Amino acid sequence: MRLHRCANVGCRELIPLKHNYCQKHYDERLGNYINQRAESKAKASLTLRGQRNQAEHNREYDQTRRKELHNGFYQDKRWSKVSEYVKARDGYVDAIEGKAWDKGDLIADHIIPRRLLSGMEQYNTDNLWLLTKS
Repeated sequence: MRLHRCANVGCRELIPLKHNYCQKHYDERLGNYINQRAESKAKASLTLRGQRNQAEHNREYDQTRRKELHNGFYQDKRWSKVSEYVKARDGYVDAIEGKAWDKGDLIADHIIPRRLLSGMEQYNTDNLWLLTKS
């Protein structure tokens, strides 16, 4: 098998011809790329154009991939009452960390996913727990 040196300056490791970098430098470059991309996205979200692009992306995502959110279930008055009941029942304490939170920081979440439940089973409070939005 033919080999050549890693393209990173100063690295003398031999690698197959189909690769440009050794595994160590490939992982390093990929990590840098991911970090730079995240920083760029964060900076872009501070501009009006970036905010508009993010809003368009979220709208497209909601309409194509998150259809369960847009059938009106979570905007239903019955769900609001069930959600408030679960928050009061659990004392506004997060189920994962056990910390108390404000009313707006918590969401009632289905333990068994809602898409697997039928009709009134989706409102069963035994299948709900509290999580933070993050």
